[in-house]
Amino acid sequence: MRSKHKTLKKWMSGLVVVCLAGFLGACQGISVGQFQTMKAHGEEETQVADKEKEIIEEKPVKEEKAKPEDAVFSYLQGTKSYEKEKEWSGAWCYEEAGGQQFSQFGCGLCSMANIYSTVSGNKCTPLQMYEYAQEVSNYNPHSGLGAIGWDAMRETLQTMGIECEMGRKPSSYEEFQQLAKDSKGLLVLISSNSDDTFWKDMPGHYVTLWLYDEAKDEVFLADSSGPSRNREWIPLQTAYDALKRNSPQQYLSVTGYNKNEDAWTVEMR
Repeated sequence: MRSKHKTLKKWMSGLVVVCLAGFLGACQGISVGQFQTMKAHGEEETQVADKEKEIIEEKPVKEEKAKPEDAVFSYLQGTKSYEKEKEWSGAWCYEEAGGQQFSQFGCGLCSMANIYSTVSGNKCTPLQMYEYAQEVSNYNPHSGLGAIGWDAMRETLQTMGIECEMGRKPSSYEEFQQLAKDSKGLLVLISSNSDDTFWKDMPGHYVTLWLYDEAKDEVFLADSSGPSRNREWIPLQTAYDALKRNSPQQYLSVTGYNKNEDAWTVEMR
C-alpha cells in the first residue's frame, strides 16, 4: 500500500513538472512573440519619427531662402513707429532742427540712407546721414527748413561713392520704365497733388524704388512714412503718376558705387 502511494506521488509530481514546463514554454512563446511585435512596432515608430524630423529640418531651409528684397534697407522716420518698436525705426525720429522734428522732415535723409546702405553694403543710419550731409554739402536744417534739397542729396551721396544723376519726370511712361530698368535704385519725390491713388495727403514725400520687375511692371517700395506702405511691391505706374510736378527735379537715379570714392567710410574708421 505504501509502495503504491509512493508511486502515485511520483507520478503526480512528474505530471506537475510536465504541466509547469508546458505552461512556461507557452508563456515564453507568447513573450517572444510580443517582444518581436513590439520591436517591429518600435522600429516603425522610429522610422516615422525620423521622417517627421527630416521634414521639420527641411522646412526652415525653404523658409529661410533669401529674397532679393531682403537686402534692401527701408528706414522709418516717425515717432509712432519707434515707440511701437517697429523694425527699421530708430531714435533719430526725435532729432530736432529749425523748430521741426525729424519725423516731419526726415524722408529724404531716410531715402539717402536706404540708397547708400543698400548699394554699398555699408550700414548708414538716417541720423548719420543727417550729420554727414551737413558736413559735406550746403544742407542747413537749422535755417528753418529741415528737408534736404536735391543738390545737397546728390553732393552728399557722391562723396560717399554713390554714382547718381538727377532728372525731371520723363515725358513718356516707357522712358520711365527704361530708367527703372537701368538703375540700381531710384529716389523719387512724389505728391498726392499729382495723384492720390496710393499716397494720401502728402504734398511732397521722398521714397526709394528698387528691383524693377519688368514682367510684372512692379517695383519694391521703401517708404519711410510708416510700416503700412513700407516694403511693399507696387506698380511702377503708381510712382510715375505721383511724381511731384512743381519741383526742379523728380528723381535721382543710382547707377553704381565706387568704394575708392567713398569718403564716409574713411571718416568712420
